[in-house]
Amino acid sequence: QDDGTVGRKYGTSFAAPRVTGAASRVSAQFPWMTGYNLQQTLLTTADYHSDAVAGVSQDTANGRPYNNTFGWGNVNVNKALQGPGMFYGNDFTAALTYGNYVFGNDISGNGGLIVSGASNAGGSLTLTGNNTYTGGTRVESNSLYIDGSVASDVRVTGSGLLAGTGKINGNLSNQGTVVTTSAGALRVVGSYQQSADGTLRITLSQPLTVAGPATLNGALQVTLPSDTYIVQTNEALLQSGQGINGQFASVDTGVFLKGTVTYGTNNVTGHFQRVNTVRAAQAAGLTGAATLQSAANVERALQVADRLSTQAGAQQSELLQDAAAFQRIGSGAAAEAVLDSLSGQAHASGNAILFNSLDYQNQLLNNRLDPARQKTYGMWAETGTLHGDLQQDGYLGSHYRINTTAIGVDSSFDVPGLRVGAAVTDSEIRASYEDTGGNSTNSLQGFMLYGQYAVTPEWFWQGNLSYQHGETDLDRVLLLNGVRSSSSETSNDSWQALVKTGYRWSLNDRLTLQPYVGMKLSQLYTGGFDDEGGALGLEGDSARYSRTVGLTGLNLSAPLVEVDQWWSLLSVYGEHQHAFTNPSLGVNARWSGTGAEGESFSIPGMTLDRDSQWYGMRLDVGKAKDARLFLRVDKHVAEKGDESVFRGGVDIAF
Repeated sequence: QDDGTVGRKYGTSFAAPRVTGAASRVSAQFPWMTGYNLQQTLLTTADYHSDAVAGVSQDTANGRPYNNTFGWGNVNVNKALQGPGMFYGNDFTAALTYGNYVFGNDISGNGGLIVSGASNAGGSLTLTGNNTYTGGTRVESNSLYIDGSVASDVRVTGSGLLAGTGKINGNLSNQGTVVTTSAGALRVVGSYQQSADGTLRITLSQPLTVAGPATLNGALQVTLPSDTYIVQTNEALLQSGQGINGQFASVDTGVFLKGTVTYGTNNVTGHFQRVNTVRAAQAAGLTGAATLQSAANVERALQVADRLSTQAGAQQSELLQDAAAFQRIGSGAAAEAVLDSLSGQAHASGNAILFNSLDYQNQLLNNRLDPARQKTYGMWAETGTLHGDLQQDGYLGSHYRINTTAIGVDSSFDVPGLRVGAAVTDSEIRASYEDTGGNSTNSLQGFMLYGQYAVTPEWFWQGNLSYQHGETDLDRVLLLNGVRSSSSETSNDSWQALVKTGYRWSLNDRLTLQPYVGMKLSQLYTGGFDDEGGALGLEGDSARYSRTVGLTGLNLSAPLVEVDQWWSLLSVYGEHQHAFTNPSLGVNARWSGTGAEGESFSIPGMTLDRDSQWYGMRLDVGKAKDARLFLRVDKHVAEKGDESVFRGGVDIAF
C-alpha cells in the first residue's frame, strides 16, 4: 500500500481470467460445445470445496453438487479437458461436428446424454469412463462409442450409430444402427429391442451379448473383422440370456459371401459359404465381358484358397488373406472395381497398341519412294508423334502416344527403275489405361528394308520388311486389401512384311494420280511376364499373334510453287484397310499365389477393327532435287479408336 504496509484483497475478480482461459481450452478441445455445454463442463469438473466449519456449521450443499459459499469449487482445467463430470439437472446435448471426441471422466448426475448434430457431419463421441448418470442416452445422429459403461437405458434412432467394447447396464433400443467392431462388442445387461427401422451390423467373431431378452426386427448386416479373417461355417451373431423373440426382416452378407441365419432359444447363428464369383458378379448386375471373365479367373484362385484353408497354418498364406479380403466386398460397384483391377486387361490392351505401332511404322514409307528421285543415293530422317485411343465395350480402354524417329538410306544401284534402302527406327510408346489399368512404357528399336521397282514408268511394285524389338514396363494397382501396386516387365518382337503395286497417271502437267493395292502380314511375339503384387498378381505366358491385312489406296500430288530452283509439292492420300485374319489379343496367365495347384486361364483382349481408313497430307519444300523438307499429318479412323499423327523430316539426294 502507499504507506508501505501489506494488505489483503478479497473477491471473485481474480477468478475471471482463470475461468476464461479454461473455457478457451475446453472450447478448442470440443469446438461444437455451446455456452451451456462449456458452463456445465467447467462446473461439474471443478474441485469441490466444502464450506463446513468444524464445530460451528455444516456444509450448505445439502445434497447438491455445490454449496452457498464456494459454489462448485475451484476450476480443474485438466479434468474439464476430459469432458463433463456430471449431467446435472437437464440432459447434455452433444451436437457433434466432424471429428473424434472423448469424454474420459466417470460421469454422474441425474441428467442424460443426447448425441446429435448434422446427420452427415462425421462426428463421433467415445465414453471411456465408468458412468453412473441416471438419465437416458439417446443417439439421434453421428456416432457414440461406449468403451466404458453406462448405468441407464440407451436408445438409437435415425442416422445415429452406436458401437463400442463396453457395457450398458440398462436396456438398448435400436431404431438406428448398432455395430460390433473388430475391437469388440457391447454387452447389454438389460434387454435388446430392434425395430423395423433398426440395423444390427455384426462383425464376425464379435457377437452382440445381451443378458436379458432380445426382440428382433429390421436388418442384419454381416462384415468381416479383417482382410485376413477366415469365415467359419457357423458364426455366433447374437447371444441372449433370456430368450430370442422375432427375426430379422433382412440379412445382408455382402456380394461374395452367402449366408443363412438360424434362431435358437437364446442365440442367433449365421451359416456361411462362399458364393461362386461369377454368379455373384452376375447377381450384382455386372455384365462386362472382361469383368465376368475376371470373375471366372478369380474363382479359380478362390477354389485353391478353399482347399488351402483346411491346412495347418493356412492363415499365413498370402493367397488366403487375399481371398478373405475379397469376401469383404460389400457392393456391386466395389466388386466391379476390384474385379477390373485384378483382370490384367492392361496386358492384353497393350498388345493392341503394339499392333497399331506396326501400322504407324509402315506409314513412314508412304510417299517416301517416288519418281522424282533421279540421283543415285539418298538419305532421309523423320520424327513424329502419334496420339491415339482404343475403346471396345466390355474391355479396358487406353490412350497412348507414340514418338518415333527414323533414319534411312537408299540407292538405285544404277539400275533403271530400282530403288532399295534400309532404315533404323527408335520408338517410345506411353500408354495410360482406364480406371485402375495403370500406365505402360514401351521402348522399341527397329530395322527396315524397303524397295521399289518400276516395271514401266507408270507401273511399279513396292515392298518392305521390318523388325522391332521392345521392352514394356507396366505399372498398375490392385484394389484388394487396400490399394496395392503391381508392376511387370515384358519383351516383345514383331515382324511385318508388305507388298503393293500401283500405277501413276499424269492427269496433266501438274496433277499425278496413283491408285494402289497391297497386302501386309504382321506378327507379334510377346514374352512371359510376372506381376509383382502379391498372390493375385499374374504370371503370363509368351504368345504369338498374326494379322493379315489387305489395303487399297489413292495418292494425289501436285506442285504448288516453282521459283529459282525452289519448289513445293502437296500430296494427299486415302487408304482403306481390311483385315482378313484378325485375332483376339488376349493372353494366358495364372495367379502368382496358387503355386502348383494354379490353372492357366485366359485374359480376353479386344480385337482391332476389321476395317479402317488412313487419310493424310504431305507438304514438301525443296531446292532442285538435292534436298527437301517435309511436313506431314495423318489420320487413322476406326470404330474402336482414332489416331492422329504429326511428323516432319528432311530428304537429301546425292
